[in-house]
Amino acid sequence: MSVARGVARTALGGPRKARRIRAATTVRRSVARRAALASLATQPVGGSALESLNAYGAAVDVSLHPQDATGAPAPSACVNAASMLHAFRSSDHTGPVAEAVYAHLSREQWAACLQEPGYSLWSCVLDTASANEAARLAGEVTGRVVVATRARHAHDEEGLVRWCEHMLDLAKSVGVKQPHKKLLFRIPATYEGLAAVERLESRGTAQCDVSTACRAHIQAAVNADASSVTVQVGAADALMGEGAGVALVAEAYERAEKVGGKSKVCAASVRSADKAAALCGADFVLLPQSIIAELAQRPPVPRTVGGHQATDNNEATLSLPVDGGRAALEAAAGSEVTRAVELGVSAEAEAEKEFAAYMCRIYASCGEA
Repeated sequence: MSVARGVARTALGGPRKARRIRAATTVRRSVARRAALASLATQPVGGSALESLNAYGAAVDVSLHPQDATGAPAPSACVNAASMLHAFRSSDHTGPVAEAVYAHLSREQWAACLQEPGYSLWSCVLDTASANEAARLAGEVTGRVVVATRARHAHDEEGLVRWCEHMLDLAKSVGVKQPHKKLLFRIPATYEGLAAVERLESRGTAQCDVSTACRAHIQAAVNADASSVTVQVGAADALMGEGAGVALVAEAYERAEKVGGKSKVCAASVRSADKAAALCGADFVLLPQSIIAELAQRPPVPRTVGGHQATDNNEATLSLPVDGGRAALEAAAGSEVTRAVELGVSAEAEAEKEFAAYMCRIYASCGEA
């Protein structure tokens, strides 16, 4: 079997004897617990819809930020090129902007970036600044710090793996304790990205999240044993029609149950309290404060995601074509979803270009260009 075909088999749902053996001994949820939950699935739990969601998973307030003066710790935070630019531009440093930029890296870090051979200066600066920001946020959030991978590696499996390993080393060097547990790498749902997810997760090197809005990517991400699969509910509704997002969350949860791996199911871009209530049972539901407040005033709701006997209605679609590589995945996902993924990659690439251009201007303003 060729290397490419071997990667395709592992990344897109081919045989996994080792995983089946592991799953048999470490089942994600015990049969007894699933049976107990099944009996409760039709009964509302808690005193409000918000309590119902939190009984089976967690409603996560995405309105909180570590820098908020509310006193409440944020559940998570994200580091990417766009957030780094924002951090630089909104710095409360009293000196020139250039000083604020330089202050984000230590003298030793700047020297290392200037001397590093074969490493673009601004790539080094961005990665180092991102590691510093991750270290700062790690002490301010209760959960994990999400680190967006570099757009230039979106179609480079080996590059993604090396970059994640590099960032873990950088994070450890600046004080992040157990970075492989505290950092969650957000990896695009490209063929090469999913292959990288499986390599990183199978080795225990890094935790990965795959954001998606279609069945094919969900299946591939769960098969790759991604730590989390984030279903973009609003995007799925826009691409496939009203209600598609909620249905995908339920299907992702069912798929994770069948595979028996560690994947958690997260619902994002949830745009109404009605949609949020319909996601009761998901591991995580990301919501703004306004919807959380509305759910707290609503009566409790029954579980609609998981908690029942899995069906085989979609079994025929669970094994993707494996011999065609990227073409097979994109065909299974569909042209609209594939285009949406590439648009997301392009947006990240533009943010990285903007960062580099901004840094070049600052660097030149100091007379060091």
